[in-house]
Amino acid sequence: MKTIRGSFGTLSLLWDKALSLMAYGRIKIKPLISHRVSIEKAEEGFQACQRKEAIKALIVPA
Repeated sequence: MKTIRGSFGTLSLLWDKALSLMAYGRIKIKPLISHRVSIEKAEEGFQACQRKEAIKALIVPA
């Protein structure tokens, strides 16, 4: 079994601002998601990011 750990390093004020900009369409986030992978292939997505082959790998439900 593998463990996924996340980290979060920003102020809540900045998070709220980013969510607001996305909600009002001021920031387009779709172009930032370069890969979509299933949970079974999550490691491939992480590796693609490490190799700089992906900007953002989105893990989607199967």
